[in-house]
Amino acid sequence: MTKANILVSGATGRTGGAAIEQLLNMGKRVRAYVRSDSEKAAALRKRGVEIALGDFTNIDAIRAAMEGIDAAYFLYPIAPGIISAAAFFAQAAKEAGVTNPAGHEGKIYTLHGPVEMNHTEIAAAMSKVLGVKIDYAPASIDAFRQKMEQVYHFPPFLVQHLTEVARNYQAGIFAGTNDNVETITGSPALTVQAFIEKNRGVYA
Repeated sequence: MTKANILVSGATGRTGGAAIEQLLNMGKRVRAYVRSDSEKAAALRKRGVEIALGDFTNIDAIRAAMEGIDAAYFLYPIAPGIISAAAFFAQAAKEAGVTNPAGHEGKIYTLHGPVEMNHTEIAAAMSKVLGVKIDYAPASIDAFRQKMEQVYHFPPFLVQHLTEVARNYQAGIFAGTNDNVETITGSPALTVQAFIEKNRGVYA
């Protein structure tokens, strides 16, 4: 069997799992970096995914997972340890000779879509696709934070992060449009309408 040349961390979670699904559909050879040989890891192995065991506190385990790898996807939850985890992952990738795809070396991309929409406009687009009236009801940042703490019981680190994201959104930090998604992937970004249509079952 040909060895995997793409490493995906966080492989048993939703985002990492989705990345692996896409890569397998593209016929890529994938190695998953997971903390334990769980049932989810076993399921990936049955699909032809190589499994590398370790965590982000052990750079030697990350180095072993990087052997023979050409491309790597770093994924870590919004939680303490993310900085050291990113540093270990980047160091191991550099030592393994993992490089950016040709033409993207040393570049940092700000990701926007080709069209900028506010939440009221997004709600209107959803309403049109789903055939039901959806209204956007804004809440204060304090109310948003309290709901995360008292209803969803998010950990403090995540509450702090999302609260600052909300403040940055209100300040216009994320405003803008570009075609970087298409530039990087070769495919245009999905419109809100197309995304809702593609995932219609989630909203049933």
